[in-house]
Amino acid sequence: MTVRNNVKKQIKITKQQSEIISGRDNVKRVIACAGSGKTFVLTSSIAEILKEKLCLPEEVLAITFSRNAAENMRIKLKERLKNKIDFNEINIFTFNSFGNHIISENSFLLGLGKDYNLINIPKSWQIIYEVVRKTDFKTVKAGKDRRIFIDNILKYIWDLKNNLITPVQLREYINSSENLLAGFKSLALKNEEEVIADYQADLCNVYEQYEQIKNENNLVDYHDHVFLPYRLFIEKPPVREHYSKKYKYIFIDEFQDTDVAQGRLIAMLYQPGVNRMMIVGDDDQGIYSFRGACIENILNFHEWDEFTDESVKDYLLTTNFRSGENIINVIDKIIRANQGRFAKVLYSEFRGKESEVTLFTADSLEEEAESISKKIIELKAQGIRDKDIAILSRTKRFSRITASLKKYNIRYELISSTGFYYEPEILFIISWLMVINNSDNVMHIINILQSAGFNISDRDIFFLRNYDNAGSCFMSDRQAAAKNLIVQIMGCSTNPYLSEEAKNRLFLFLDELRFYKSRSALLKLGELISLIYEHSGLADEFRSGFDRSLKTRIKNVETLVRLGSDFDTQYVSNSLKSFIDYLKDAAKTDDEDPENTGYGNTDSVKVMTIHASKGLEFEAVFLPMLWSSNFTVRQSGKKFRVPSLLRKDRALYAKKPEFKSKEKFNDELKRQYLEEERRIFYVGCSRAKKFLYLSYSNYEENLYKNTKERKRKEPVIFLEEVLKSAEVKNMLAGDIKTEKEKENKKLQLSNSLIKKSEKLLVENIESLDIHALKKDIRLADYIAAFEKMKSGLIDTRAGKHFSEKKFFSLTEVLEYIKCPKKYKWKYVYNLSEPSSKSLQLGEKIHKYIELLTLQKFGSRVKDNYASAAIKPHALQADKMAKIMTDDEDSLIVNCVDNYTNSELYNNNDIEKMIIEQLYYWSISGFILNCKIDRLDFLYNGNFRVIDYKSSDEQSASENKYYIEQLKAYTSGTSSMYNTDCSKIQCCLFFLKNGAVNSYKFSRNEIDEFNNQIISAINKINAGDFNTDKERDSKECRYCSCAGLCNEFN
Repeated sequence: MTVRNNVKKQIKITKQQSEIISGRDNVKRVIACAGSGKTFVLTSSIAEILKEKLCLPEEVLAITFSRNAAENMRIKLKERLKNKIDFNEINIFTFNSFGNHIISENSFLLGLGKDYNLINIPKSWQIIYEVVRKTDFKTVKAGKDRRIFIDNILKYIWDLKNNLITPVQLREYINSSENLLAGFKSLALKNEEEVIADYQADLCNVYEQYEQIKNENNLVDYHDHVFLPYRLFIEKPPVREHYSKKYKYIFIDEFQDTDVAQGRLIAMLYQPGVNRMMIVGDDDQGIYSFRGACIENILNFHEWDEFTDESVKDYLLTTNFRSGENIINVIDKIIRANQGRFAKVLYSEFRGKESEVTLFTADSLEEEAESISKKIIELKAQGIRDKDIAILSRTKRFSRITASLKKYNIRYELISSTGFYYEPEILFIISWLMVINNSDNVMHIINILQSAGFNISDRDIFFLRNYDNAGSCFMSDRQAAAKNLIVQIMGCSTNPYLSEEAKNRLFLFLDELRFYKSRSALLKLGELISLIYEHSGLADEFRSGFDRSLKTRIKNVETLVRLGSDFDTQYVSNSLKSFIDYLKDAAKTDDEDPENTGYGNTDSVKVMTIHASKGLEFEAVFLPMLWSSNFTVRQSGKKFRVPSLLRKDRALYAKKPEFKSKEKFNDELKRQYLEEERRIFYVGCSRAKKFLYLSYSNYEENLYKNTKERKRKEPVIFLEEVLKSAEVKNMLAGDIKTEKEKENKKLQLSNSLIKKSEKLLVENIESLDIHALKKDIRLADYIAAFEKMKSGLIDTRAGKHFSEKKFFSLTEVLEYIKCPKKYKWKYVYNLSEPSSKSLQLGEKIHKYIELLTLQKFGSRVKDNYASAAIKPHALQADKMAKIMTDDEDSLIVNCVDNYTNSELYNNNDIEKMIIEQLYYWSISGFILNCKIDRLDFLYNGNFRVIDYKSSDEQSASENKYYIEQLKAYTSGTSSMYNTDCSKIQCCLFFLKNGAVNSYKFSRNEIDEFNNQIISAINKINAGDFNTDKERDSKECRYCSCAGLCNEFN
């Protein structure tokens, strides 16, 4: 098997790859497109050099960006070299570890000594905090938010170091800036630079003090890892020569992501006739300018002074082994629009390699998220694992996406370098810290109140914020916003709209807040975080659970505790405030650094930003929220800017004095930034192997919000390149149109009619009184508008064509079987049925049964999202006690009694169970879902399905609908767990009188039922809603849609 695999790998080597591996040029620049096997080429080149004994293993230097990439390179080399060569002697570093290696070997030359300490970003932040606190600024204003001010200064210093600017060089510029700026041809650009020059003196003072504190305390910060070795090579040429001779073959990976300092340091290692160098990268994947990366490093590498006497040999890797042909054709069209790149054409591994690119839209982000979840379920039904699916976005706005994934019980993992701060357990603890520090922090108070421990609903939050306890009346929005939420909670006992249970939980919150505040003055940060973790019940919840993800969540909390402990330092007088300020800063960036990003191997859908996905690949990739606002040109994100004449990260800045117009300069700068945004989009698309789904919604809010608040979102301009590809399945109502074309009057009329009609329907939903609706507008017009849309126009509410539907709930299919006309009213025209008291009571009973089951069977209940809802146990116990003594809930008491006295509650044959969970299964390519009340996995290998009914036992004819449900449960269980129908027992439990009816269905019965389901689905997709049901039947007379059927024959 091994030999065969090796042969396959040999066969797959392309001519381009072979030329690179065998080439012996002094300097090679390899432009490796996405999925082209650059790691294979890089490691093969190293292996071939060692096999040919052109140098010793210790004379090889390989540098990459992340620890994961470095480790992967070691593994690949070990596989290729076997035991023939000691691969451990090969020098494989990240840029920072390589810089630190040079620092450690030359610490005395740098004036550090052996006992120097590496400091992390939080420590740098604290030093700046202390410097700023003691500095009297002359031209720079700190502003009210010192956190933002410190953050901006720290970014400014990093920018200086990335551009290799020392405090001395900055001071020299300040002294000579007037003469330097006199040569600008544009007065506007000169004025702009003068403004920048005015505040350099203040910032230079901070830079000098920051460096002085570090030097006095033998400290080396993150950016010194490259900055100090570069300065050492400049000031000590013999040291530079020593390392040039030490490394005879130098290999640099991901060169497009190097910043100025990294690129120049590497270039200084090269000496003609002494060593050789190979850089590998892709100019189309340069997406890290936010951290100082300079795309011009790879584009203009051949023009640097170090290589003027050497011809740089260029190689291309343009065969993509990852993606199918359609995806490659689309991404090639996307990236070709950029000007600043090497000309090249991407090719598929072989012609006809299958892949799909689909573009679709929705009306709201919520609907877009729903569509993604349903599509994921379809992909899973085709055999694609959760871990092979990714949802990527330009920004970290995933709340709607993850909410939909939770709704459909789709396992997901939120991957992010700073996503750590957005994990639920970290947000919970941070919220407590925020509120302890500032009790006016409404957002974090609400986050705590809506956590599992307090479980305050949106409804209760609304009445808590908007009801004036003192005035016994509702407040205006402005009055409510001005009210202190803590004060509202303290006076909530007089709020008639809050339940006693909600009030008790609010008072528990106040008690806990007082407790933490009293301890915060006595405890160190790490101790305070540990106290919140333990006292809130979060620790008990994690330790008692069995989910694999809990280990990760516990580690997250431990990391936060360590981070807090690190912040207990002598530099900061108010450590909690400083820590809060730092957390705000650390959690807010949308850009990811792969070196700090952790990737799990759990079988879950990966949710991350495009930046975090760099280097990864997935069978299916979703790129939602493709709005132009998410791909905006970010050129003014830094408060304090380095003078253009000192900058080396863009050649454009050096040419700034020659521009005669500020407008032309800014246009060119915007073009370069826009090209990076296009590269980001390209990187996201190129992660897909077989399926690529691109989507956006017309609005971020849902349809029923005030129309004045709804701002239409514009799609990103790059979709124009996508639509030029014949390979794209365009699910839009047409191509992306101009603004004038979008304002189609007929469609506008339909939209207006629908909105007006829906408003009336909502107002009259309890009665569905046709005559009342006619007073304002004929419902017939409303229905006609939908019929018109069916003929080809897009459904503006759902964002999709009335094309073949693949995703169905069991309820809607059974509703069609029961009455196609009622299905049409409910699921085509989306007319809700009037709510009934019995339905509400049934839902309430189901909830109590669920809680009782959770308390009874404990750890045997698997994968239940509601498990957190039973905490705190004392509150649930009080709740159950109240039910048992409340005369108003006599039916609930009766149902609960019947359940707890039944064999199904007291049997001991259950190994594990699932309760109140969504089922998904496939029938002939269609995906069905339903929520099952309870599924028991028995010790003997059999299954028991239990369906609770809050009514009395019904006659056989009236039970027909219930029995159809049981057949569906049998079909789904048999399909999902690959078991015979004879092993599945189904029970109808009538809670009102305690009767239990048991059923078992044969394979033939289930096959017949499945055929009935398929037939119903095919008719739905064909738009066949005719029925033979008599209008005067008993069932029709009492149907909520009877008036509609009579009105519209």
